[in-house]
Amino acid sequence: MSSLNFTSRWPSKRLGSIFVENKDKNTDLSNTFALQFSYGNIVAKPEWELSSSLEETYKGYTRVNSGDIVINGLNLNYDFVTQRVGLVRTSGIITSAYILLRKRINVSSGFYCYYFKAMDSQKIFNGMGTGIRLTLSYPLLKNLNVPVPPRAEQDQIVRFLDWKVSSINKLIRTKIKEINLLRELKQVLINKELLAKSNRERVPLKRYVKSNRESLSERTSENHRIEYLDIGSVGYGYIKKKPKYYTFSEAPSRARRIVRSGDTIISTVRTYLRSVCYIDDDFDGCIVSTGFCVLTPNHQIVPEFLGFVLSSDAFINEVVRASVGTSYPAINESKLLSIKISLPEHIDEQRKIISDLSKKLEKIDRTISYINDLIVTYKELKTRLISDVVTGQIDVRNIEIPEYEYVDEELESDSDDVDGDFDSEDISEEA
Repeated sequence: MSSLNFTSRWPSKRLGSIFVENKDKNTDLSNTFALQFSYGNIVAKPEWELSSSLEETYKGYTRVNSGDIVINGLNLNYDFVTQRVGLVRTSGIITSAYILLRKRINVSSGFYCYYFKAMDSQKIFNGMGTGIRLTLSYPLLKNLNVPVPPRAEQDQIVRFLDWKVSSINKLIRTKIKEINLLRELKQVLINKELLAKSNRERVPLKRYVKSNRESLSERTSENHRIEYLDIGSVGYGYIKKKPKYYTFSEAPSRARRIVRSGDTIISTVRTYLRSVCYIDDDFDGCIVSTGFCVLTPNHQIVPEFLGFVLSSDAFINEVVRASVGTSYPAINESKLLSIKISLPEHIDEQRKIISDLSKKLEKIDRTISYINDLIVTYKELKTRLISDVVTGQIDVRNIEIPEYEYVDEELESDSDDVDGDFDSEDISEEA
């Protein structure tokens, strides 16, 4: 199994001689502090009421301690985006679907976490594994040849990278905040335009749309690759993550609803209410989670205008009021379609609003695009720095580390389970 090319002044060992696989199952439910991946970090999951079904789920999780390393070895041949490596910083439980490493000798978990992150960034893990979906396991990973720098140097590398990575993460966070403020400004403009131009009559949404329930056919070619948008892929009017790819047999059973160009998808789960997006030609034929309601507009409403309506604060507030449930509060499709909206009656007036809004939003979108490019540059710089340091290409032994505040990269969380989604079939029944 290939690894990174590291300096010859460091000896090496098999990974299995340094880390043991953690199989400490939470069968007695002694721990209910659930953790999850979040952009390469391991963070707390949202707290939900501990129902009987959630208890059974948590009994299948594995207990982890501070210093354990988590590697997501799933879907290696399709998913080239997910950050697959994280360091546990507090005791808790996490899904047993991941590879969970616990050190067996005196080494720095932080150093090896950075080392595995460097492997991940170079996509060394991708293409490894077994099975149709290429899943990596500890028995395969344990034969990996990894460097073993002196312990003092491992600690110095971690201090140096924590310092430098934190500095870059601060820049990234600042830019993310700027983007969020710009998106809030967009929302203000959308709300103002819709409020000023809509008529007084309020009618149910279902007068203007129908639910698109088209699903994949069993006749779908077994080898045909299908783009899948999970609930965490869709942002506030845009696609924030590249779709995952599945063949028909691999696609989750809850993720076989097809969207067509001109549709608008909206999350029915309160946690992701701002996940609203108009589907253009680029995503025609994608499949989506059943956590989305897929709406096809009729001749009385312009498709792009529907997206503005569904993302408006007035509509979102109605969804919140109609949502029910405990673990994942949500609104069912019938209630969603019954929400009353107010909009211009004439198509020409809707198109005029779209035109006016597009002109106002264009400059904001260009600025957001520029800032996103900066964020990509910062991330590439961070990736290269980590790789050069953990392989010994940059020697940091004699660098003095100043006082600094450790900062993770981003505040926003990835999806809650290993498929990047939740069991929305259960949610829709509960709602």
